[in-house]
Order: sequence, then structure tokens, then C-alpha cells
Amino acid sequence: MALEGFCGRPGTDASALWTHNKVHVMIQGSMSGTATATNDPIFILHHIFIDKLYSMWYRKYRPSVTAYPAKGVRPGHAGDDFMIAIYPLARNSDMFVDTTALGYDYDDPDTVGFWEQNGKGLVIVH
Repeated sequence: MALEGFCGRPGTDASALWTHNKVHVMIQGSMSGTATATNDPIFILHHIFIDKLYSMWYRKYRPSVTAYPAKGVRPGHAGDDFMIAIYPLARNSDMFVDTTALGYDYDDPDTVGFWEQNGKGLVIVH
């Protein structure tokens, strides 16, 4: 479960689910199980949004690759650990880059917007 992010950092409250996992649990059904989550059509939309949030955070703070933790994290989460099911092999820190370095970008990379339900217009979140 730690590899899927359902556990916090050592010394933290492991029962507190992180933002990413709260959506999996809230949707329920196949989304709530790590072995079946990819079977749910909502899965890809959820992960695209998580990726967009990461991209916004990365562009805002421009962290050095040394900011990625090397120790004191759950097994499989250190920068030098290999990512699971990624071939060719890649380390976590290899993906700690701007999305443009991975070959893609977002139309409006620094904002997240959505239409208000009352139809008054686009809400922009920075």
C-alpha cells in the first residue's frame, strides 16, 4: 500500500489519505482498489488532473532534483528507486522534471479552470 501512496511519510499519521487517494476512495467501486482502479473510466481523468496539478507546482517552485527525497521515505519512494512497471527502467528522480522535458505540455499550463454550475463563466484557480 505504501507504494501506491496510501501511507504517509514515516512518523506521520498513516491513516490520513492524501489528496490523490481521497478521490479513489470517494469514487468507490473499482477505483478504490489499487489492483482494479485502472478499470474505471474516471481513473484517466483523475490522473490527468493530478498530473496537471504537479505540473503547476513544478513550474511555480522549480525545485532542484536534489529536493526529491533520497531517504526517510517509504520503500519505493526514494529518488534513486526504480519506478514500478516502467520500461525501460526509470528512477523516480528521472521523472522529477517539467512536463515539457517528458515531451508534452498543457494548453494553459499555469491555470486550472472550470465552468461554474450557475453558468456565470469560467473560474480560474492559480
